[in-house]
Amino acid sequence: RGVAPKAFIEEAVSEAHLKSVMKSRDRLSRRVAILTGREQRRLTEAHVTSDELRKVKAVKDKLETLCKELRRQNLTIMENAKEVSEADDARRKDLGDKFNATIEDVTAKLAEQAEQRTAQMAENDDLRTKLGSLLEKFDQQEQANNARFAAKDIEV
Repeated sequence: RGVAPKAFIEEAVSEAHLKSVMKSRDRLSRRVAILTGREQRRLTEAHVTSDELRKVKAVKDKLETLCKELRRQNLTIMENAKEVSEADDARRKDLGDKFNATIEDVTAKLAEQAEQRTAQMAENDDLRTKLGSLLEKFDQQEQANNARFAAKDIEV
């Protein structure tokens, strides 16, 4: 029996070692299953993230295209607004020039009419003076004629 306990011990150690290895294998299998599950989730998440990234890039590209188009349209609008503003300024200047020319014409005509009125007033004053002088002469002649007629009537 001396050999038997050694074989028994070896067999018991072997069984214990086998059980320990089996437990380790089971633990490792569970750990592998957990890690495999995590890896699958991460792969799924990576796939989803990759899809989302493609979508985001597509949206970004579309937005960049729209921004370029918007900048181009904005530049066109700004150029058109500048042209319209310049045309309005030119039209306003023309209207202002015409208005000023008209005002100058009216002012010149008013000055001319004022001169004519002044000349007419002077002529009217002169004519009044002459008329007054003529009326005075007429009155004097009438008095002289009345005196002659009265003298002739007395003679007759």
